[in-house]
Amino acid sequence: MLFVPTRLFKHILALPSGVLFIYLGAYLMLRFLFVSTHTDGHQYVIFPNEKPALYYAFRPLSYADDYLTGMRCHLGPHH
Repeated sequence: MLFVPTRLFKHILALPSGVLFIYLGAYLMLRFLFVSTHTDGHQYVIFPNEKPALYYAFRPLSYADDYLTGMRCHLGPHH
């Protein structure tokens, strides 16, 4: 059996869980700030055109969000 000191194990888990917490929190903030209802009746998270990196960074969560809640996403204004 491998012995891992408890203190070291907590530090090893703290960094990834902290990064995941910040990632989820940032997506939720974007989700609530940039939501728009389109004429088709669906709600969309509209990511800013000027920052496509946000769209691509949060795309994995957007897929999960669409699957779980039906909230879609779009880069730039939805026409």
